[in-house]
Amino acid sequence: MIFLLYDILLHISVLILLPYFVVKMFTAKKYREGILERFGFVRAEKIRAAEGPRLIWIHAVSVGETK
Repeated sequence: MIFLLYDILLHISVLILLPYFVVKMFTAKKYREGILERFGFVRAEKIRAAEGPRLIWIHAVSVGETK
């Protein structure tokens, strides 16, 4: 029962907060910067700059995951 209530509140809060974050994304520069990179589209210049003899790419959501 508690999980059902949690799911309902979570879905309602997402619906309420979604317009705020969409507006914020279009108005704040820091949210627009690098949006294509978040979806995997990286410019060739950045890839060339990262090339090196021993390069390891690590994908993590947070710094704690990399530790």
